[in-house]
Amino acid sequence: MDTGNENACRDALIPFAKSLIGNSNLVFNKAEYTNDVGRVDLILVVEPKETHFDQQLLTTDKTVMVFEMKAPNKFMYEFHSGANRFIPSKDLSLAETQLFSYTRRLDYEKLYLLKKYGADQVKAGGIIIGRKSTMFKISAEDAKAFSAKDLEELKNNTLQSRKRYLYDAAGIVIYNWDHITDLVKS
Repeated sequence: MDTGNENACRDALIPFAKSLIGNSNLVFNKAEYTNDVGRVDLILVVEPKETHFDQQLLTTDKTVMVFEMKAPNKFMYEFHSGANRFIPSKDLSLAETQLFSYTRRLDYEKLYLLKKYGADQVKAGGIIIGRKSTMFKISAEDAKAFSAKDLEELKNNTLQSRKRYLYDAAGIVIYNWDHITDLVKS
């Protein structure tokens, strides 16, 4: 995963996809799942360690999790000098839009997913983008306006605000490729 190429990184991740789902069982994974709204980078079909099938509700515990990926060289946030804050980069905004769009479309395909994968739930799983070194883009001139402590606080506020009000609320995890490399190694 040391390449700047999104597809090469995704392909290297596939054998280790289980690292993305914590304590669940990985039933199936598929890269490049295509439907009428686009190409989903990765879907994982997961189930809890203990599963059951509810005959009356015709439901299973299996869930399709959708992941969107962007290359390791992409930035997550860019500094907006007019507002003195970091905003999502175009790549992060695109990844979020794709993730929501693909998840919604797959949610409409529940009968197909139940038949093909035995899964009756669809969930936005997460986004993998950038590296620790490409999380924040700020010019040297803009950075001079802040002490190191203030700049670090500004970055932390950016991360915590989106995590608390957007990602945690939707059950979405944001990874960078360095984090994925660490997960794969452990």
